[in-house]
Amino acid sequence: MISLEQTVIYKDAEGNTTEITAYGDGERVYIPVPENTVMAVDYAKDSVEGMDAQVVIMPTEEEDGTVVIPEDTVHIIAEYGYLASVTARNGTMSVTIDNDVLKNLSGNRGDVVLSIKPVTEYNTTGAQWKVIGDNYAVSVTLLQNDTLISELGGTAEIEVEPGYEAMHVYYVADDGNLEEIPCTYDSETGIVAFSVVHFSVYMATNGEYWAGPSQMWVMMLPLIPITFLALMFAGIRRVEDEQS
Repeated sequence: MISLEQTVIYKDAEGNTTEITAYGDGERVYIPVPENTVMAVDYAKDSVEGMDAQVVIMPTEEEDGTVVIPEDTVHIIAEYGYLASVTARNGTMSVTIDNDVLKNLSGNRGDVVLSIKPVTEYNTTGAQWKVIGDNYAVSVTLLQNDTLISELGGTAEIEVEPGYEAMHVYYVADDGNLEEIPCTYDSETGIVAFSVVHFSVYMATNGEYWAGPSQMWVMMLPLIPITFLALMFAGIRRVEDEQS
């Protein structure tokens, strides 16, 4: 429980000032980081008297499903060994990346943009859109310097509230193929939680996925030659029986 709070004004070498607040709980110092700079981190940490603790960086959370982690924040997290937990929220859905993900990105240039959005036909492929149908699904992306990062190098925690009892979560590949992801469902809150190591489209269902009509035809294609051969063989046997 956070019990100690201190707000300080940091002035850099050029005279620019930044107001930053540090919170202490006896073990850690939590510092919500302004979007423009993190140069005041150590200054704010030291301002919490008696605190010699691990710093936890908390970039500003946005409610539109997108959060920007400035490039200098990413580098300082890696350089100073700070912990970091970055969450993007969008109504009933959220995604949180851990320290390992940010450290993995620290060698690259550019701000990091974390986003979670409801799926639409515009942020999915045609195959994904057909497979999802009426199911609840989200699109999760991570960009750095406008480059899509799929493999995280760490873990991300995703929480969604589909509005129904969802016991199954699937990763939906670009070609529409599905891979089930372990998940937990809290019946009291309606929240479905699951962990991933790469970002893409994820679908929550209230039962094992049933392929729609278009997918069923694809699944049945391999059976057509077998069925044809079986019918042909049965016809030959019938003719032979009639001739004998």
